[in-house]
Amino acid sequence: MPATTFLDGRHYTQLRGATFTFLRDTGHVVAGAVTSDIGGGGTTVWTPGPGVPCRIDSIGGRERILADRVGDRSIHRLVIPAGVAIDVTDRFAVDGRGTFVVTALSQLTSELVRTLEVAEA
Repeated sequence: MPATTFLDGRHYTQLRGATFTFLRDTGHVVAGAVTSDIGGGGTTVWTPGPGVPCRIDSIGGRERILADRVGDRSIHRLVIPAGVAIDVTDRFAVDGRGTFVVTALSQLTSELVRTLEVAEA
């Protein structure tokens, strides 16, 4: 996004444009489609979408108690531009960092960015 796009004098546009300066990584929404095997099961095929600017930061420890067992999936906060279509059934692949399962997302009425909670897949 060129700098002139968010230097048009409108406060909201400036804030939204400025967010791209800290979204330094690139990732892809990875959507799953289930193909039936006619026997009651199926195979999920994961297809990555186009590149999306993003930022990912670790917010959880290495191990935690999950269902009375020690779980070692670390939790991360993922920030992507507002308006990117993503759901908790999707995954998100960050280039050079791996693939993450979307565990929670927030959708606000007038959001500048979208914040998601993700766990390592």
